[in-house]
Amino acid sequence: MAYVWSEDSHYLRRDIGTIPNAVDRGTGWGYQLEGEARYDITPNWEIGAGVRYWFADTTHGNSEFVHFNTKVELDDFSSQRFGVFGDVTWRFSTF
Repeated sequence: MAYVWSEDSHYLRRDIGTIPNAVDRGTGWGYQLEGEARYDITPNWEIGAGVRYWFADTTHGNSEFVHFNTKVELDDFSSQRFGVFGDVTWRFSTF
């Protein structure tokens, strides 16, 4: 399940009302994929590095223009993110 909740604020546009000026809310679906390589340095210490990809697609929701009291259907809103990460792990016990 994926959710979108976005509040858009245009501080210098006094003609479109108070802040936030536009609010998007909706639901949909998404997934996360990741891969990681790990290396044991000692029996207790381990390091790792990897990549991660997120995708979310929202098809049910609405966009509301707050000052004008107007709502329109949020047809399609998608987001994709890609990132790299690293970690260091220490184990309390090595069974």
